[in-house]
Amino acid sequence: MIIKVIQELEVEATTLRIRAIVNDEFRAYLRTPLGSNLFCQHGGKAPTFLPSCNDGQFIVLDIDLETGQIKNWGTPTPEQVRGWTLGCDVG
Repeated sequence: MIIKVIQELEVEATTLRIRAIVNDEFRAYLRTPLGSNLFCQHGGKAPTFLPSCNDGQFIVLDIDLETGQIKNWGTPTPEQVRGWTLGCDVG
């Protein structure tokens, strides 16, 4: 006889990993401090400065559960952001 048992375990969890596919509905906005859009990307692959895998087809974010900070985020350079807005994303 097989019986399914649900058992609570105490575990230590430190990171929430989010892996999201980037598809035709992908949106990214470059915004001013007041919330105005300076640049909008609709569709296409993720900018190369985002934590991703599979050549920009997936965004992967590792979020620290204690602080809410994205652990695998690297600050993009001005050149990377400018390249993204010009459509010639540089990694």
